[in-house]
Amino acid sequence: EFGQTGGKYENKAYQIDFGNGYATEVVVNNVPKITPKKDVTISMDPSSDNIDGQTIPLNQFFNYRLIGGLIPQNHSEDLNDYSFVDDYDQKGDQYTGNYKVLAKVDIRLKDGRVIKAGTDLTAETQVEHNQDKGMITIRFKEEFLQEIQLDSPFQAETYIQMKRIAVGTFENTYVNTVNKVAYASNTVRTTTPEPKKPEEPTTPTPNPKGNPTLPQTGTNDSSYMPYLGLAALVGVLGLG
Repeated sequence: EFGQTGGKYENKAYQIDFGNGYATEVVVNNVPKITPKKDVTISMDPSSDNIDGQTIPLNQFFNYRLIGGLIPQNHSEDLNDYSFVDDYDQKGDQYTGNYKVLAKVDIRLKDGRVIKAGTDLTAETQVEHNQDKGMITIRFKEEFLQEIQLDSPFQAETYIQMKRIAVGTFENTYVNTVNKVAYASNTVRTTTPEPKKPEEPTTPTPNPKGNPTLPQTGTNDSSYMPYLGLAALVGVLGLG
């Protein structure tokens, strides 16, 4: 079947004409092997690190990166379907409505134009979203695919933005369809732990109150006070 294993297949037809058999020319069909891939990224940037197998905090925005299979330049069929079907876990992920599609290779069109790798192709796609089933389908418009030269390679990737809305471990696999044949990607897995609870503020321990101190008056040298009192008493008694 197209793309399951890839390889080269030869086909020779025989025509029977009035009892005589004639062999036609051998036709070689090059069937590419379709191997879609899936990553998890924080940004919609091809250089963004793959965080598959890592932790995603609760309420974090992130992306599922769906890398479509490569259709080489020597393929034998016109493209009439190239789609991304992502059946995500709606219990843990919430689709934000944002997605982006980029060309992965240079694409030659029948009118001579060349679409460079990295070009934004979102406008050439259509999206369908079923929130209840947790299903997103992004497919290229057939009229765009018909513009691609038969001998041109084709490959695209899609970034689907999500928000993590629950605690737990969540797995996700997507399906890349090429000419109505489905090919499953690898499975990605991310975990969201319980958020840390804020520490309760501690009440400071009050310092123990000391004995009240009477205010001091007069000189600081209290050793002269008895002598002053004695002198005053002598004066009163007339003993001086």
